[in-house]
Amino acid sequence: MTAPAVTPVATPAAPAAPAAPALRTRLAPITAILASAVVAEVAVASQFGRAGAAPDLLLVSVAAVAAAGGPETGAAYGFAAGMAADLLVATPAGLSALAFIVVGWAVGRATAPPAARCALLAGLGGGVLVAAAATAIGAAPFPPPVALLRLAFGSGTGALFAPPIFAAVRRLVRRP
Repeated sequence: MTAPAVTPVATPAAPAAPAAPALRTRLAPITAILASAVVAEVAVASQFGRAGAAPDLLLVSVAAVAAAGGPETGAAYGFAAGMAADLLVATPAGLSALAFIVVGWAVGRATAPPAARCALLAGLGGGVLVAAAATAIGAAPFPPPVALLRLAFGSGTGALFAPPIFAAVRRLVRRP
């Protein structure tokens, strides 16, 4: 007796994922914003600082991208910007990234607050989160009140830069 012949069953081909072009069109402007924010942080923000308090333009850019792109985009951009901040400042790797993720997600969840207020709150919240995380892991003691005043001054100065940054980011980034 011979076994019956088995015919192979063709499986339908999976449709091509159209996400790659969409990802590229979203990734290119966000990468340009991050590169511009890093350059502005190093070249411009350091010139505006007084008494150790400089505006954190990377954190302002996180708030702007999150407000324009939503919580997921804000958190992802916050991670990238936080890692860039950790490379610029002598903090443990990932500390700023963790704080920036939280700020990006929170601002992305908020319902369109004014740019200056959003940047001020993001600067204060991000700075306090970085200080608290550094204290929690034992990297540094929680800063004294003078350092918190410098943080408030730096956040206020960053809020002055917020309207043009938010306007530029709004033109480049849209919610999915």
